[in-house]
Amino acid sequence: MKTWVYRLIAVLGCAVLLAVSVFLSELAFKKVLEFRELERIPLSRLTESVGGESQVRGRVSLIDNKSLASPKTGTNCVYYRYLVQREERDSDGDTVWRTIRDEESAVDFRLEDDSGSALVRASSAGSHLRWSVAQQFFTREGKHRYTEWRVDPGNQVTVFGWMTYEPDAILAFPYAGHYQPIISSFTGSVERASVAMDAVLVLWGGVTALILSCFCLIYSARIHRTLVFLVIVSLSGSLLLFHYGYRSVQTDLDRGLERVDQHSSRALQRINTVLEGRGYSMVNFSEPFDLEKNVYTLLSGSEKERINGWRRSAFQVRQRFINQIARFPESYVASAGELGSPPAIMVPHDQRAIAFAADSAFQSTHTQTSAWWVPLLLLVTAVLAWLAFLAIKTKRMQENIPTSKTQGVVFGVAEVKGKLVPQAEGGVVPGPLSNEDCVWYHYTVEERRGSGKKKYWYTIQDDVVKRPFFCEDEEGRIRVFPGNAECITRHVQTEYRGNRRYIERRLSPSDELYILGKAKLDKTSGESLVMGYEKGSPYIIANVPEEEVMVRKARMGMGIMALALSVVFLCSLFVIGGSGQMSSLDFLLASLVSPLFMIFVVLALMFNDLVFLRQRCERNWANIQVSLKKRAGLMPQLEAVVKQYLSHEAELQKKLVELRESGNKASTASEVDAYL
Repeated sequence: MKTWVYRLIAVLGCAVLLAVSVFLSELAFKKVLEFRELERIPLSRLTESVGGESQVRGRVSLIDNKSLASPKTGTNCVYYRYLVQREERDSDGDTVWRTIRDEESAVDFRLEDDSGSALVRASSAGSHLRWSVAQQFFTREGKHRYTEWRVDPGNQVTVFGWMTYEPDAILAFPYAGHYQPIISSFTGSVERASVAMDAVLVLWGGVTALILSCFCLIYSARIHRTLVFLVIVSLSGSLLLFHYGYRSVQTDLDRGLERVDQHSSRALQRINTVLEGRGYSMVNFSEPFDLEKNVYTLLSGSEKERINGWRRSAFQVRQRFINQIARFPESYVASAGELGSPPAIMVPHDQRAIAFAADSAFQSTHTQTSAWWVPLLLLVTAVLAWLAFLAIKTKRMQENIPTSKTQGVVFGVAEVKGKLVPQAEGGVVPGPLSNEDCVWYHYTVEERRGSGKKKYWYTIQDDVVKRPFFCEDEEGRIRVFPGNAECITRHVQTEYRGNRRYIERRLSPSDELYILGKAKLDKTSGESLVMGYEKGSPYIIANVPEEEVMVRKARMGMGIMALALSVVFLCSLFVIGGSGQMSSLDFLLASLVSPLFMIFVVLALMFNDLVFLRQRCERNWANIQVSLKKRAGLMPQLEAVVKQYLSHEAELQKKLVELRESGNKASTASEVDAYL
C-alpha cells in the first residue's frame, strides 16, 4: 500500500478520534455533574424530607399485600430482574452464553423508617429509573443458567427520587430535577462510587482518544520530532481537562446555589405549613426561633422533630455550599462572578451541633478500585516509557551521529551511506520468491488458520539468509556483516496461494544503503574496520532514505509513548476517584499530568543525549591520544631503522666498490686454470 494511502487513513483516523474524544469527554462531564448532584442531596428521614430531590433509606413493605412472584423461585418481591442464558458454541468453537430471556418488573411499595413511611411509585417509573440490586439467586441446569435480582419485602433500600406530599409522602421518578433516579440495595456512598467510576473510565476513554488523535496527526504530517509530539499532546490534553475543569466549577457553583435556594424555600414552606396549621405566624430563616419556648406548646413532639429536621437539612445544604466556595479554585471563580454567600439560616445551637455531627459522619465517595491497581498501572507506564525511550533513543542517535565516508569511519557507532556491492565469490543468492539476486532475504510462509473471529496467520516457515557485502561510496568501500541487523527494505514481495501467504523481503545489489551500526576491527585480517552487530548498540541496514528510517523509529516510539501517557492518565484518574472528591481542582490537577510527563521525557532524552555526546567525545579523544602516542613512539624507532639502513647501504656500496676494483686486476695462471 502506498504511503499516501496510509497518510490519508491517518487523517481520517485523526478526525474520527477527535470526534470520539469530544463525545466521551462531554459524557464524562455529565457523569461528573451527576455525581456532584447526588452528593448535594442529603440523606434524610422520610418525614424530614423537604420535597423535591430527596435521598432516603428505609425498609420495603407491601401495599395491600400486592407483590410480584419471581419467575424461577416464585419469591414474593416488589422488583425482579430475571435472566436466562444458554451455553452455545460459536463459529470458533468457543463457549458463549446466549441470552434467551431478560425481563424485569416492579410494583409500587411503601418505604418505612423510624419516622414514618412514603409511597414509592416504582411501577410507572419507566426505563430511566436505575435499579441497583444485589443478586439473590443463581443456578445452572444443564446448558442453561438462571439468575434473579430481587427486592423483597423487609429489604433495606436507598432511593434517590422526587418527593411530593399529596398530603401523604410520595416518592416518584419524573424527569424534572437535578438528580439521577435510583433504587438501590446499597448505600448512597456505593451508588456515588459507581457513578464516579463510570466518569473516570469515560473520561479516560476521551483523553486516550485525544492522544491517539494527536498521534494520527503526527503520522499524517510525517513529523519525527519527539518534542513536537509531546507539546501537541500535552497542550491538547491539558486544555481539554482545563476546559472541563473550569466548566465544572461554573456549573457546580450555579447548580449548588440553585440547590440551596430551592432547598431552603421548600424547607421554609414545609415549616410554615405546620406552624400555620397550629395557628402560629410564619417564620423565616433570618431570625432564630426556638421550638422549646412556651409559645410553641401546641406543637406535638413529632411536629417539632420534623421542623427541626427540615431546618437542619436546609442548614446542611447551605453549609456544604459555603464549604465548596471557600476552597480553591471555586473561591476565585465565585469572586470573579460576584457570587456571594446565600442568606444565612439561623439554627439553635443544639440543632447546629446535630447538623455538624451528621456532616462529619458523611461518607466521602471512593471509587471501587483495588489497592494494587495504581502500583500496577505505574509499573505498566514505566515499562511502556522504557520501550518508547529505546525506540526514540535510536532515532536520536541518527540525528546526533554525522554521516561518515567509508574511509573516514572510526571505531565505535558510525553512520555510512553508499551503494551495495556484493562480494566477488558467493556474494549473492537467489530470492526464493522473486528469484532476484540478493545478499540478504527474509522469507516467510504463513498459513491461514482458525475461523470466524479467531482467524489468524500461522508461520510455518521462517528463513533468513545473509551474505557479507560492501558499502561503497566515492572514497572507497567498507565491509558489512548483516548478521543480527534490523533490515528495512523497500523490496517486499507478497503472493497468496490458497490459504497460504508467501512474503519475501530482500536487499539487492546496487541498492542505495543507509547503515547505522558498530564499526569494529575485522577479525579475519585485523587490518581494517567492518560494520557489524554489537550487543547494546543499534544496527540498522536500510535501502530507504535516512529520513524514512527516522520517521519509522519516531512513529514507533511516539506510539508507545502515547500508550504510556494514556495509562498514566488512567492512574491519575484512579487516584482522583479514590480521593472521594471528583472536584474541579481534581480536573485541574489531572491537566498537569501531561506536561509533567512531557518534562520528564524531555529531561530523560536530553540527559541521554549529553551522556552519549560525552561518551563519543571521550572515545574520539582516546583515539587521538592513541594516534599521538603511536606517533611519539614511532619516530625514534623510524630514526633508528633509517640510520641502520643508511649504515647498511654505506657498507654495501663499499663492498661493491671493492668488488669492482678487484675485477680490474690481472689474473694469475692458476686462477685462469681454475675457471677453465
